[in-house]
Amino acid sequence: FIQEAFFNDLRIMSVKPEFAIVVIYIFGFLSNLRAGMFFGLSMGLYIDIVYGRFFGLYGILLMYAAILASLISMIPGKKKPNHKGSILFMYSFAPFCFVLYTVCESFVAKLMLMYSNMSNTFYEDYKVHFIEKILPVSAYDFIIFAVMVWPLVAIWKAIGKKSGL
Repeated sequence: FIQEAFFNDLRIMSVKPEFAIVVIYIFGFLSNLRAGMFFGLSMGLYIDIVYGRFFGLYGILLMYAAILASLISMIPGKKKPNHKGSILFMYSFAPFCFVLYTVCESFVAKLMLMYSNMSNTFYEDYKVHFIEKILPVSAYDFIIFAVMVWPLVAIWKAIGKKSGL
């Protein structure tokens, strides 16, 4: 509901950020693999039920996005066994993750539209599509990520201290 109520009106260059992917990446970077996978799948299925044209598309895409974020955060560090909760580490990998997700989402959505005969061309010019749609959406997602990561990590750590996680 936050996506449609708040972020729908924040369009820049006719693109809007995807709040769900921002939250999923933050949760994936902070949680373990199983929790991230479940959260991504459940958020994606919710989006499919409420907004989606093709049931299961966002469920699978967001599940894999959460798995990717969780696996990246498990890369061993020099002083720590992994990078869970490291905000600077999240900042360094988030642009790559957002571009990869947006490319995959665009590609799979276009394939589904072609399969259902709603579109008869794949892409007229993919370079133009990449520059005009994929990069602005990814950049906007990263900006929202950069703003949201600090408070969400603080909340996550406060909840973890209270519950003993």
